[in-house]
Amino acid sequence: AAPYADDLFDVLHQKGFSFLLLNRQQEARRDLRASIALAPERMSSWYVLGQYHRLRFEETPALECYWRVRNSIDPLRVWAGLM
Repeated sequence: AAPYADDLFDVLHQKGFSFLLLNRQQEARRDLRASIALAPERMSSWYVLGQYHRLRFEETPALECYWRVRNSIDPLRVWAGLM
């Protein structure tokens, strides 16, 4: 299910992202939160969690996630800034 995963963070991140694409939002949130708990400094799950909140029209949590990515050195900071 996660062919490019290097570690448990990547497995949970890819699972959460896949669940979000399948509109299985509760499972997506659960796995994204678990991946963030494992490696809060890695920004990809923060960005996807921002997408989760944006799709649910939860403005403040979405902006908090995007702000965290925007203030990092991760390449996703450009996209987070656009959101």
